[in-house]
Amino acid sequence: MRKRLVMISAVTLAGVLVLLLSIFWGKAFAPDTRMTAKQGKMDVALWDIGRDPVIRLDGEWEFYWNKLLTTEDFQAEKTVQSASYRKVPSLWSEKQAEGTKFPAFGCATYRLVLEQVPFRGKLVLKKVNIRFSSRIYVNGRELITDGIPAQQTVNYRSGNTPQLGFFENNSDKIEIIVQVANYEYLNSGIPASLELGREDTMLEQHQRKQLAALLIFAALCMIALFHLIFFIITRDMVLRNPVFLLFSLFCFLFAWGNGLSGFSINSEAVCCRCA
Repeated sequence: MRKRLVMISAVTLAGVLVLLLSIFWGKAFAPDTRMTAKQGKMDVALWDIGRDPVIRLDGEWEFYWNKLLTTEDFQAEKTVQSASYRKVPSLWSEKQAEGTKFPAFGCATYRLVLEQVPFRGKLVLKKVNIRFSSRIYVNGRELITDGIPAQQTVNYRSGNTPQLGFFENNSDKIEIIVQVANYEYLNSGIPASLELGREDTMLEQHQRKQLAALLIFAALCMIALFHLIFFIITRDMVLRNPVFLLFSLFCFLFAWGNGLSGFSINSEAVCCRCA
């Protein structure tokens, strides 16, 4: 009996160690968070892409409620003057410091202009979670589309899969426009940071997260299967505790749920390129 308890404890401990190592290894890259957007602009002159290859585009974005705008719309000064500001990441259906709050169902446009960009070459924009459909333009070109954002529900299609968008930057200014629409989820907006970084770093980060998700899934399944087998084959009524069966079921369900979210979050298979 003692040997079986030692064995099940060892397997559980090994699985937990794999889980922890996978989580920490998958988060090897820490984006630079020193720069923040203010009133729709972010000065990135101090961005050292060699030292900090990834930055988060957090802060105050321009926000246009119930409008789906493109670069052409911003050629008119009247459009820019009508801007309000919304923090990213956040939900537009949540009340912010200035007291503004919008309905969960509707559409909006976010806009951010990066100024004094020091890098020329291939960059990658990473979109993780935008509820619940989105279209992203970079410098006037459509880079990422997920679902169909629309002003009317009849034209709307949901979509919220993390994606990477590749583009060539040859300017010291980058304009990012994000169209968002939601007519089915309980809250709306951009709850996760958008990230901008060097191509090789972003791809390596993507591969790390894929492998980490796979290791977490395998470790949970191993723990669940071992507890289930132990419950089935043991004849000792003391050891044949329903807790083992419940714990096995919990691990299987957690592995399944984590697999669905983890593999979708880390399966940025739809990679768009914008020349």
